[in-house]
Amino acid sequence: MLRIRVKAYCASQAVGNCMRSAEVHAQVLQRYDIGNVTSAKDGWWRNEQTYVVLLEETQTGEPLGAVRLQRWGNGVPLPIESALAGVDRYVHAWVASFANAGVGELCGLWCSPRLKGFGVGGVLTKMGLSLGPELKTRTILGLCDTRNVATNVGFGFARDASLATGGSFEYPRPGLVAHVLRVPDSRRLEGAAASHRGDVESYRRSPVGVEILEAGGQYVELERDLRIGLLEAPAQRRARASRPNASREPLLLERAPEPY
Repeated sequence: MLRIRVKAYCASQAVGNCMRSAEVHAQVLQRYDIGNVTSAKDGWWRNEQTYVVLLEETQTGEPLGAVRLQRWGNGVPLPIESALAGVDRYVHAWVASFANAGVGELCGLWCSPRLKGFGVGGVLTKMGLSLGPELKTRTILGLCDTRNVATNVGFGFARDASLATGGSFEYPRPGLVAHVLRVPDSRRLEGAAASHRGDVESYRRSPVGVEILEAGGQYVELERDLRIGLLEAPAQRRARASRPNASREPLLLERAPEPY
C-alpha cells in the first residue's frame, strides 16, 4: 500500500519543501501544455500570508501534490488578480471589497499522475477550505476550468459573474476557459454538498489523523497534520519566552477562531 502524508505550513517557514513541490508542479503543468498559470509562478513561498498543504510520499519525501490558501492584504496580488488584470481592471477593487472579513484565494492545486483516480484533488481542496476560519479568511476565491465547475460547486464554491464576461475568460491559453468562483462564507459552506461539508468540518475538528483512499481495488494510506497553529515565527517565540508563564500561552493561531 502506498503511504502518503500531508502537512500544512506557513509557506515562508517551509521554503525548501515548497520549492521542491513547485518544481514538480511545473513539470506536471508542462505535460498538459498549461505552464502559463499565475498561481504557479515562482516566489509564492516567500509570502508570509500564504499557507500551503503539501502532499508527499511518506518513505521518500517525493512531492505528490499541494494546494495553498493565499490571504490578501499585504500588497501582494492574488493569482486571480494577476490572471484577470489584463481582462478586467475592476478585479483589484472587487477583491478588496471582501477585505473587511478576510479574503484569500485557494490556488496552486496539483496532484501527481501517480495518484490518478483516488480523488486526491478533492481531498486537498477540502483540506484547504478547512483552514479558512482559522486564518480569518471568510471569502475564498478561485479559478477553475469548465470541466471542474460542478465539482467545485459541490465543495461550496459558487460561480461569480462580476468579472470578465459573466465570470468567464480564456485562460491560461487560448481555447481554454476559466471561471471565477467564490465561497461566500468559509465557516458555514452553505452551498456545499452535505458530505463534503461534513468532511471539511471533520478536518477542523480532527486536524491530525489517518484515512484510507480506494480506487479500483487499490488503496492509499493518507496521514494528515493540518495544525498550522503549531508554527510560530522566531520573533514571536523570543517575545513569548521573555514573558512570565509564557510556556502556558497558546501559540499563534492555536486559539479558538473568533467570529467574523
